[in-house]
Amino acid sequence: MSYELYIPLTPKRRKRFKINWTPEMIVKLKADFPMRYNKELAEELNVSWRSLVRKARELGIEKEEGFLEK
Repeated sequence: MSYELYIPLTPKRRKRFKINWTPEMIVKLKADFPMRYNKELAEELNVSWRSLVRKARELGIEKEEGFLEK
């Protein structure tokens, strides 16, 4: 009688890079996030739009009311 060892394959995880938010980047984010598009600002700060949104939520920053209507 023989037994086979079954080891399930786990999906590979992507490497995640830590973003070092400088004080200048945070000042820019606080000043521009409420009235600019995320994609534009993310490109300017050289971060992904998702990282930008995550940091804005962490800092409690939101878009201006009526931002999309302007």
